[in-house]
Amino acid sequence: MRAEGNIEDWLYKLEKEMQKSMKGICKKAAQDCYSMPLREFIDNYQSQVALLGIQFLWTSRLQEALSKGKKTEKQTDLDKKKKDNDNIMKELTAMCLDESIKSKLIRTKIETLVTI
Repeated sequence: MRAEGNIEDWLYKLEKEMQKSMKGICKKAAQDCYSMPLREFIDNYQSQVALLGIQFLWTSRLQEALSKGKKTEKQTDLDKKKKDNDNIMKELTAMCLDESIKSKLIRTKIETLVTI
């Protein structure tokens, strides 16, 4: 896109293109968060998108456990999903402590995901 013409029109077009790009990235991340190992997923996406993927995982697992829990009236489904979600946190924590991560930017990204 070229920066020519009325500035308001150009900025509006730029905004729409950014929204289109982000929609595509988020859509791909929504698929990848379920199919990729967590570390690979985090390495392939920016911090906010990686966080979004982790939130997708957490929400879908919890929703599944709650819907099964209603049908079976057992805590075991909810406990299993809680353990799955706890494993995400354990894996993120282990990544923070991983000495092989030399990049300060990547380490900060992982620490931010743990904090949030």
